[in-house]
Amino acid sequence: MPADVVLFTPVEVTVRGTAEEPAELVFVKRASCDGYGVPGNLEGEQLEPGPFTRTQTFTFDTHGYDTICVWLWDDDRWTSLAKASVTAEPRKAAASLSISAPQIAPGEPTTITISGTVDVPRVVELRALDAASRCPQWPVSWDARDPAPLTVPGEAPVGPGPFTVTIPWTPPASIDDAPSTLCAFLFPPGRLIEHEAEASFRLVYKPPVVPPPPPRVVELLGPPDGESGDRLNPRLSWRRAANQRRYPIAQDVVRITRIEGDQRIPVLRMTTERWSAESKQARMFLSLPRSRRTSEIARVDGSSLRLRSPLWPGTYEWTVARADHDDAPPRRFVVTAPPLERLTVTTRRVAGDSSTLPMHVKLVVRAGTPFSYARAFRLPGGRWQRSGWRTGASSTVDWLATSCRRPGGRVEWAVQVRDAFGAEREQSGTVANVTRAECRRLKRREAEAQRRYEAMIARYRRNCRAIGGRVVVRGRYLHCRTPGGRELRVPGF
Repeated sequence: MPADVVLFTPVEVTVRGTAEEPAELVFVKRASCDGYGVPGNLEGEQLEPGPFTRTQTFTFDTHGYDTICVWLWDDDRWTSLAKASVTAEPRKAAASLSISAPQIAPGEPTTITISGTVDVPRVVELRALDAASRCPQWPVSWDARDPAPLTVPGEAPVGPGPFTVTIPWTPPASIDDAPSTLCAFLFPPGRLIEHEAEASFRLVYKPPVVPPPPPRVVELLGPPDGESGDRLNPRLSWRRAANQRRYPIAQDVVRITRIEGDQRIPVLRMTTERWSAESKQARMFLSLPRSRRTSEIARVDGSSLRLRSPLWPGTYEWTVARADHDDAPPRRFVVTAPPLERLTVTTRRVAGDSSTLPMHVKLVVRAGTPFSYARAFRLPGGRWQRSGWRTGASSTVDWLATSCRRPGGRVEWAVQVRDAFGAEREQSGTVANVTRAECRRLKRREAEAQRRYEAMIARYRRNCRAIGGRVVVRGRYLHCRTPGGRELRVPGF
């Protein structure tokens, strides 16, 4: 018998000897041969006289020492002719196990890989636990009374030596029924009583594939994309959210952008409560109030927003952004204005305060369109006094000044207006200049004021000297100080 005996592994025991007379050869595996009893009650092999060699296979299935007892038995005399024994201490198989598995999805076939090493032939068995987190100590005792019964995906013979086994497995289609732990056990072939090695593996499931929800996009209603017309105060409308009962922009942000060729100029950003200019150029295209409240710049009702101030003619783009939604595809609209068909200029003389500026003329320009460019000049000479300023339906310009160098006569003026389409209109006229009498009156007033000023300065100097001080000039101001530099208060000033 070999010296290294492994539990649950067949071992061959060979007996050699010589029988001098016919006898029966009896083999017995026992903890001890002493006190065994009468071997004649056991069946054996009949031997003829002479030398013999016999081999028998035994399997050791208990821990501790076991003995193989052999007798040559004479049935006629009911006695033992010869006796031999051999004792062995079987050991467990030297084995190791490990499990690996990819990330799996319920209902999809996968492959479980079991690898390890064992020094004798064995059977590796894979089991899946429905809910337990640890493999059972005695797999054979795991029955339906337990809260998490075992399922058996597969088994395979292995060894001796290193091994790798792949077992196909399809987990349940429902994640609720899917096992959470894989257990691998190494058993002797045909004896699923006591395992000799085990390994566990915590399964990792792929997150369920949830189809992305359909994109939620704010639906713009009007004006239609690319629409052009006389829309100086456009009305922008879009479909409100389901939880917005009254104001469609309670949770929305409206943006308006001006398009000039390839250039995009942000103009406005608005919510229900506040608005803000998106760029410095915004005031060029819209009259903006000082207040930041949206109600000052637009009228918001149950389904739309309408600007109170007119937009400068041109092409604009607008869109709406909403939380948890994709931005609405931007739409464009073209703002046009009525063409320039009439021009009215009225003048008014405003008296000045000095002979240097005895009078200026206020020009009030009224055009037939709220958006136009205008410039004005004063004749003779034809030099434009101001150009490129913008006017609405009515604008006032008050910078045509006169002079007392050439009093009398009339002052000539001219105003030229151009609309957004290039149409031009011009109007000119005259206004009465300041008269000589008005200039003399202004000059007398200025001379009287100068005399009063000089008298006041002289009185300040006299009063300063009277209190022992001296007048010191610092810039444009007079100071009364003592010889030591201390400031004195002058009586009467």
